[in-house]
Amino acid sequence: MQHYKIIKNCVTILLLSLNLKAQNIGIGTNNPRANVHIVTGTEGIMEFPYESLVVEKSDDSKLGVYSTSSNPVNYKASSIALGYTNYKDNYGNFPSFETQYGVWNNPGFILRFNALNINTSGQYVPLNSYGNILIMDTKGHVGINLTQGQAVAPIEPTANLHVNGTVKFQNLPYASSGGNYLVVENGKLKISSGYIS
Repeated sequence: MQHYKIIKNCVTILLLSLNLKAQNIGIGTNNPRANVHIVTGTEGIMEFPYESLVVEKSDDSKLGVYSTSSNPVNYKASSIALGYTNYKDNYGNFPSFETQYGVWNNPGFILRFNALNINTSGQYVPLNSYGNILIMDTKGHVGINLTQGQAVAPIEPTANLHVNGTVKFQNLPYASSGGNYLVVENGKLKISSGYIS
């Protein structure tokens, strides 16, 4: 009986700290406009017709997803996944997209983007996934398609823009003020006034 009273009091305190409105939960707001609406400071006036979770803050607002690993090498990364849980592709898997930050075989930290296919048990299927679409390191380098879609550890880019494969520039403007809109220094290629010299 004593345990029941303790649990009842804890539930009462929890409910008093939350504001419930039409099955929405509000923390820091009397007018929750999403399933879970958290406000720190001044509340905004915009509606949220698509969001299930909304976090507002008057000051700098940040969502944190952190790993507590003391040795983050090899897939002990922080990730955010987007995808579907009912729709299946032609391979019978659930398509998703993953943003992942961590350390692999390289000494530096890397942010990478993967297109993944997930099976019913929630495990990704390497055969139908495309890994390392885009890679960014902590030196300002960006890599595109460096592992040709293989589900392997990312390769660190070696230039500000490091591309493996084709590159297409569309609708490059003419240089009207005597400058060059596209310059390749070592290859001596430049586009100026609408021609290549």
